[in-house]
Amino acid sequence: MQWVNVVACWIDPSTRKPSTQFALASVSGSLFGGNAGNAVTGYTDPLGQPYTRFGSNDAALEGFFDLAGLEIPVGTSAQVQLSVEAVDPSWSTLVGPSAPLQVVLSGSAQPIVWGGTQGGDVQQDILMSGSATETADAGETGSFDAPRTLSKDGEWIGSLSGYGNADYFVLNGQSNRTMAVEITALDENGNVTEQKAQPLIGMWSLAAPDGTPPPAYTFSPFNIGHLGVTRLSAELLSGTQFRIGITDLRGDGRPDYRSALTYFMEIR
Repeated sequence: MQWVNVVACWIDPSTRKPSTQFALASVSGSLFGGNAGNAVTGYTDPLGQPYTRFGSNDAALEGFFDLAGLEIPVGTSAQVQLSVEAVDPSWSTLVGPSAPLQVVLSGSAQPIVWGGTQGGDVQQDILMSGSATETADAGETGSFDAPRTLSKDGEWIGSLSGYGNADYFVLNGQSNRTMAVEITALDENGNVTEQKAQPLIGMWSLAAPDGTPPPAYTFSPFNIGHLGVTRLSAELLSGTQFRIGITDLRGDGRPDYRSALTYFMEIR
């Protein structure tokens, strides 16, 4: 799991409690390519540099953390407690590609205590109990070339799980209409949140080839002042078919990134 703050604290042998003086933290996945870009706002920054130039594409590093360098007082025992927490957005607004909105944990983990020596190397896996697991979206899977048909009731709930994942829908537009598409970001329990996925919406004509920038799109998530909601509004000048794309700003696609889509049309 990416974006977890892993904290190592030396346990003071006199108090048997974790020290607040000798501690070290590492954000999991910091060596992995945390920003894949997206099909809506693009895969490069304003200077034309690819977002993926930072970090590795080695999947083994996706949840990796490194706590090398924890200071231990000379002549004391080296018991260390490992614990996990969310990255605090109040003082970590510039930490990684999640900035300024940090991602909260999925599940929980009990603190782990282990012993070691100065200069030693210890490997430790941390299992997040009760975390979200990969789930398939209901119905067919939509791609850019073969978008799924949006239900007649104008609603859909699915996930943005999987690195670089995006969902595409085909919409039959009518002339002289205004249209709105809304995405509400949800956590794994179906609660509205701005601390998981950061959804974006793009709109293309159905004839547009893959890789074409969308003529209409949202520049940023959560753009209307309602909790967890991103909205794309457009005026339809002709009756034709459109492709609607839903993706995450960073494309990092954790299993707890869920979303709900709603669209509606009105006569101008």
